[in-house]
Amino acid sequence: MQYFCSKNRFDPNCSVAYADLLYYNRNIKCQTKRLLCKLYYVFLKENGGNRLVTYATDRPTTDICLEYCDIISLNRYAGWYYKTRDEWYIELEDFRARRKELDLEHKPVIYSEFGGAAIYGHHTFDDLRGTEEYQAELLSKCLHTFHDDPMVTGFYIWQFCDMRTCRQMGLDWARSYNNKGILNECRKPKMACYAVKKAFNEFESEEN
Repeated sequence: MQYFCSKNRFDPNCSVAYADLLYYNRNIKCQTKRLLCKLYYVFLKENGGNRLVTYATDRPTTDICLEYCDIISLNRYAGWYYKTRDEWYIELEDFRARRKELDLEHKPVIYSEFGGAAIYGHHTFDDLRGTEEYQAELLSKCLHTFHDDPMVTGFYIWQFCDMRTCRQMGLDWARSYNNKGILNECRKPKMACYAVKKAFNEFESEEN
């Protein structure tokens, strides 16, 4: 951390995220994790120049470290691992209440991970997870929900393209790939790619 701050101290385009440093310590006592987050945040603000510090969590309604960052980043997969596509508004309302409860309404919120997988070329008449149709509809729903909510200041789709996974890390997925890309591993577009393009074109037309 000291090396990173020193090497990139004067780079205004460089931000710092430290959630990964704590990701694999989920069995750690909550107050110990909270203390670590506070120490990281204080160190980064004192030594990181003018860069912003973000903290990513996949447990937004129970995480106790959200105050130790400048930007709250949420990694959520409603419509894929849990809930339905149409229940994304519940996700936002639950976190809106949590943010108000913690008196953190002044902190920007970014959805830094969201999405769902699709096998390239897998189509069906049924609304099934894993198909291009399902992924396209899911991402369209997410983007419009985020765009219409003033709490959300940005978002990052997980992910750009399919990539290989590692069985040794417990990621024994279909084709041995993470298939959440809007393009496949050969950069061929899935239906989701066109759905994302359509959504952003609509957002741009609203501003003009």
